[in-house]
Amino acid sequence: MRLPVAPIAVFLSLLFRGSEGLTQTNLATIQRTLQPVIGGTNIALMARLAFHGCVGGCNGCLDITNPDNAGLQPLVAALDAVYVSKNYSTLLSRADFWAYASIMAINLGVANINSGVASSGLVFQYGRKDCTTAPYGGTQNLPSANLDYTGVMNYFAKEFGFNSSQVVALMGVHTLGSAHTNNSGFSGNWWLPTPNTFNNAYYQILSNTSMGWTQRNISPSGSTAHYQWNGLSSRPPGLMLNSDMALYKNIQVNATTGQSSCTFSSCAASPTQAAVNKYASSLSSWVTDFAAVYTAMLSHGASNLQAVLT
Repeated sequence: MRLPVAPIAVFLSLLFRGSEGLTQTNLATIQRTLQPVIGGTNIALMARLAFHGCVGGCNGCLDITNPDNAGLQPLVAALDAVYVSKNYSTLLSRADFWAYASIMAINLGVANINSGVASSGLVFQYGRKDCTTAPYGGTQNLPSANLDYTGVMNYFAKEFGFNSSQVVALMGVHTLGSAHTNNSGFSGNWWLPTPNTFNNAYYQILSNTSMGWTQRNISPSGSTAHYQWNGLSSRPPGLMLNSDMALYKNIQVNATTGQSSCTFSSCAASPTQAAVNKYASSLSSWVTDFAAVYTAMLSHGASNLQAVLT
């Protein structure tokens, strides 16, 4: 019986992948080919792909039919073009490739600041397994932007096994991000000057009472409400989703519309407000804790990950 060419190629790549171990020299080569793909505005997008791709387990697959994954398809296609053309399947899985690309992206974000922080502290390990239809397919039960404090914590506890401290540390990755109405219905940068710098500004503006945080529906004429928090004292206004604001204020959210029944001033403090304040005042503390929880996220669903050989 003759097997189709594609399954044979997959079998051979699995057979020979890592037979001698992935080396730092291999990674240096991969890094050179990845740099044009994940630099610039794709820094934040790569971090987003890493999270979405690890929901349900880091398996190198993304359901591009899921509206919550809108905007990620071009990056997935660009990554896969490199992965296939360079025959990287003989070295590492797509899930490993995405994980390494996300670490590279965050390190590029670190390089964009002048703060004394030399590195993200992230160390790459490999050995993740792809789903059979990689890079597309699978399912991702992604969190709603309208979660309150309890909803946020329950989601991450169930999906990743994270505690409240880990959730606060992980959410700071939004310092890299922007929201776009054509993808999510929300709009703006979490951090005002640039979405491509990896620092603790997310916590600093979230805890800044002089920001004038006000919730508003940015699509009042649309069929679906999109309530987000804007710092109206700044130009352009800063952005926080309900799931961000819930880390600092115990907002009371209508699960359907996303509208909060209390304001920034009248909402009580969230149980994690002290953790937000801690990271707002100490970049080094946050980077250390972020590295630990991000590493755990990139290991979701994987076992026996291996260290890269020198």
